[in-house]
Amino acid sequence: MTSPVARSVWVNLYKQLEREAAKFPQYSYREFFKRRIRDHFEANRQVTDPVRQAELLKEGKEGLEALRRQVTISSLYPHKKTVVEQDVAKMRECGKCKSNEYTNKNLVMMVNECGHPLCKNCVDNLFSRNAGPCHVCGKTLRRNNFWEQIYNLKKDDFDTLREYNDYLERFECIVYNLASGIDVEETEAEIAAFKERYAELIERNKKKLDEDQLWIMQNLKEDRDMKNRVDQAHNQENQEVERSAVKDTKAIMEELRESNVPAEVILDRERKRQIEQELEEKEEAARRKKRNKELLQDRKRMAESMSFSTSQRMSGRSFEYKPPRLLINGPPLPSKEELEAKGYLQHIRAASMHGLAACRHLVRTVQVQAWTLCDRILCERRDPLACCFAAQTLRQKIMKSLSELPKDAYLSLRESLISHLSHIDVSCHDQVADATATQLCLAVADLYIQVPEWKNWVAELLNRFTALEGDRTRMLLTLLRVFSEEVQFSKVGENRRNEVRSELAASGESVAAYLSQVLEAYSNDHDMIKKAAPNAPNFLHDAATECAVSALIRAEDHQTHQALAMSLQAGVYQLHAAFNAAVSMEDMDKLQNFARIFVELAETLLEKIVNEGSTDPKSMGSIYTLELLLLLAGHHDYSLIEMTFNIWYRISEGLFSFEDDQHIEKFKPYVQRYLAALYRHCRYDSEEEGVPDRDGDFMDFRLKVVETVRDVVFVVGTEACVRSMHSMLMSCSQSGTWDETEAALFIISTVINNIVPLSFFSEENSVVPELVTAIIGLPPSSHPALLLTSIDLIGNASEWLSKNAVFLGKVVEWLLHLAITPLFAAPAAEAIDKIVARSSSELIHLLPLLMQLIPHLESSQSHGKKMESAIGSCLKASTLLIMNLPEEGIRQRITELCQPIIQRLQMVLSSTPVIAANNENEKAADSWARFAGEPVLWIDRIATIFREVRPWNGGALKTVNSNPSEQAPWLDIATELYGVLSESLKRYENVARVVEHCCRSIRFIVRSLGIQSIGFVEPLITQMMDLFSRQQHSCLLYLASILVDEYGGMESLQPGLMIMLETLAHGTFTVLTLENGPRDHPDTVDDLFRLAMRFVTRAPSSFFVHPVATALFECAMVCLSLDHQEANRSVTRFFTSIIEQLLSARKTGFRDPSVEAAEELVVLHGAKLIELCLHAAIFKVSSNGAGLILLSVFIINKRGSEKKHRQPAVS
Repeated sequence: MTSPVARSVWVNLYKQLEREAAKFPQYSYREFFKRRIRDHFEANRQVTDPVRQAELLKEGKEGLEALRRQVTISSLYPHKKTVVEQDVAKMRECGKCKSNEYTNKNLVMMVNECGHPLCKNCVDNLFSRNAGPCHVCGKTLRRNNFWEQIYNLKKDDFDTLREYNDYLERFECIVYNLASGIDVEETEAEIAAFKERYAELIERNKKKLDEDQLWIMQNLKEDRDMKNRVDQAHNQENQEVERSAVKDTKAIMEELRESNVPAEVILDRERKRQIEQELEEKEEAARRKKRNKELLQDRKRMAESMSFSTSQRMSGRSFEYKPPRLLINGPPLPSKEELEAKGYLQHIRAASMHGLAACRHLVRTVQVQAWTLCDRILCERRDPLACCFAAQTLRQKIMKSLSELPKDAYLSLRESLISHLSHIDVSCHDQVADATATQLCLAVADLYIQVPEWKNWVAELLNRFTALEGDRTRMLLTLLRVFSEEVQFSKVGENRRNEVRSELAASGESVAAYLSQVLEAYSNDHDMIKKAAPNAPNFLHDAATECAVSALIRAEDHQTHQALAMSLQAGVYQLHAAFNAAVSMEDMDKLQNFARIFVELAETLLEKIVNEGSTDPKSMGSIYTLELLLLLAGHHDYSLIEMTFNIWYRISEGLFSFEDDQHIEKFKPYVQRYLAALYRHCRYDSEEEGVPDRDGDFMDFRLKVVETVRDVVFVVGTEACVRSMHSMLMSCSQSGTWDETEAALFIISTVINNIVPLSFFSEENSVVPELVTAIIGLPPSSHPALLLTSIDLIGNASEWLSKNAVFLGKVVEWLLHLAITPLFAAPAAEAIDKIVARSSSELIHLLPLLMQLIPHLESSQSHGKKMESAIGSCLKASTLLIMNLPEEGIRQRITELCQPIIQRLQMVLSSTPVIAANNENEKAADSWARFAGEPVLWIDRIATIFREVRPWNGGALKTVNSNPSEQAPWLDIATELYGVLSESLKRYENVARVVEHCCRSIRFIVRSLGIQSIGFVEPLITQMMDLFSRQQHSCLLYLASILVDEYGGMESLQPGLMIMLETLAHGTFTVLTLENGPRDHPDTVDDLFRLAMRFVTRAPSSFFVHPVATALFECAMVCLSLDHQEANRSVTRFFTSIIEQLLSARKTGFRDPSVEAAEELVVLHGAKLIELCLHAAIFKVSSNGAGLILLSVFIINKRGSEKKHRQPAVS
């Protein structure tokens, strides 16, 4: 028996159809297919028969393929029609419902005197009362004046092209005559004669396809034929592959029976051959897809650049533009001094005051003439375009040059503008007239705003325009609209602007009453409604939403506004039907508004919902509110459920404090449905072929799903959640798609990651073993996204694997097989690293395979950064495994890991220095080769290895008189590594990034060796001081602090370390003494006083008696006001460590020159230090830094109080 089709399949098909329909470049096609898709799904919504559902699903998929082909055809072959053809096309298409002869074979088109066509169905609906406005121009039409469209002759009906063109031209003349009222009776007689003459041809053409439709049918037939040929070719290839597989199987059986080679070797060889063959097939498919994509892009580019002009291309050198040299300008003009010297100004009379006044009068006359000229053009109204330019000129002069007119002319200018407005008719939808009216309205508004003596003019405008003859509603609406806009943007004083705004506010009641009258009088005129209330439906819905949300925010105070909260809850509960109506209309704006209201209601009643959990919908804070949130979760658009994430987090946060299991049990069904909705929303598109984009909005949504699942899963229990997803996996394995399986694994991976209890890892539980067994049984040909999610799940289940060692070997081998593929290398290696970190002792036997994987990954030339990330995970895992070997094995394996790094780094150092940019093409063929030419890659590998190396037993002995018990196994290779790192420091001393990475690698080597690194410490310190004298890299200061931490307790090395401190400190002072030095170099301040603090704790006897201690103390006082958290912490800890050392010495009674020097330093600067600390804590630094500074003040005061109590005893 056929099972019914799942709802998710229908939703997925609907989404794909809507996406494809939206790709049509033609608006009519796009809207038509969207409407047809919605109508078709709505018509078959109630179908429950599984057989009929399967048929509809098959029809939908076939329609999807046809839709894709048609989209491709429409985008590749654009067709630009002439004006006459466009008019004819419009006559064959209803302008209201967009029906045409292709979609409706029985379509009957009718036209009226305005010339705008309508189908017969629309005429019957719109003109049921015999009269109504035209849907395009608004002209009042009568139903009796509509006649059936009969001019549908086609090009094939004429003998010559000239006759067809004459027919089209005559048809255009007939439309123009009827629309303009020219010779109406003669034209109607001509139409009747044409209808009688060509009656048979007209009826035949109603059902006849035109050239475009025939061309589409031909292309669809060719596509079907091509698809059949391709399917036949694929079937033949599959049959050949099956036959060859049978032959190969027989050959393998013969070899197993007759050969002396072990069966494991033969099977491994065959398995390797199959894997290589599958990889080759995948690569070939990827290349084929890339070629098809490039071919499609080439076709698109050709289509975009296609031209049907008759001009011929000329071969030869391309045209190069050269600006013409104008020789008519002559030599440069002489200066006034040259003219006077040559006597040319002797007969020119000097300017007098009377002459200057005459010039100013002439300029003023010309300016006034410009106003008069514009006014005359508007009065005569000869040329509409000239009137438009005159109105625009008047507006600009009012804005910028109103001072040219005397103040007594302002009133006459206003009356003239209103008179011009009264003579413009904007009811005929003339664009030039509309533009002229808008410019005059702007001129009137600007004039009024700039004349502060005029008052209460809005009411006067209403009275004057309503008293004019004719309908001036459109003009007045335009004037009211631009008036409010000009008040905001006009360049007037703030007092005048506020005065006009107050006047507008006072006139609000009368304006609102006028707009209400307009809406009531023009209820059938959509254009007038838009002018009176722009975006009225959306605006009203948005305004209602804002009002409801504001009321819900006020109702959060339940005790004060209990009645309001109850009425709002009851009202919001009744929006369920309105939400479903918006869903059926796919009105996303309204759905977003409903989501805001539902979420805000939950926010308002959250405390009562969590604490009481009442199931009565009539009680305040009913748990029924969660049904509204689940209503949002049920919609196919994930943006709605995303709006509820914070609510579910707060609900889980409130329930977490409850210990009443029965109370939490009330919420369990809602959370289960919420998790099921998340499972549906986080599914990929089943048509996705490769790895989905990791940077899109959908991936951000999936990351948020991870967080919300971790928030709420404790309500239903982790085990129940995993079992629920496991049951979905079982159903998907029978009739589901890969995206359903991937989504279930994604939810399970999210849960296992952090919050699965240890009891769930027990052997009695069979879900996880079945899950792991199924995952490692996935074929390599599975969808890449499914394999990536499976790898993440395995990596997150590392704790379970550590307690179920029977699966360890199989899982790691599965990951190793995937890691050889570039696509899965990085996540598979990361998963191996997680597993090895918890189970290193059980996986030592896999160390050779893991080390062999590194050169294989290096052989992949593309995806350089991803490959290096995979190699880094392999190095970490290998090092962890090596640490479980005996001493000789450690020495051998670490040498094998590090020796290739030394060789490659030496090759890089001997070549031309290259520092790769971070924005290189990751998918380029030579991506890894370019990335490997940078020294940082190999230096970071050293740091990756020695970060995981555990310190040797000799390295833990850090006392003054201790010696290492035995040599570390990696001492020799570490010394060799230091040599190549030292060379890197010399070669790239000007590149801060390389120096920083070198210092980090050396730091890890020193940490792993302990005091056994003393062999290269002296040359290292010498090189650091030499390098720091030229380049003040702060990372050298941090490395120095590590050396002090390791060797500061050895008295024999303290003099050398103090020389190093003095050199580094003086070099740092040159940087910090610059203008804004501490503010511009906070990292340097942080590392300097980290180093000084290590000297205070590890070598105080040598530090305090040295002059550099005083300099560092004073420098630290200056840096106290630096508002940088890390730098401020280092400075304050430097002070507090000094005080703590003095308190410790006082407590034990220890006295030496260093203690006395430290006391003298604190006594000398103590008062100033407290003052600077308080000033910085109050005025300079943020709250975090202030806390540290105040802590230092407390310790200093404590030291001071102890000293006061000690003074009498000393005396």
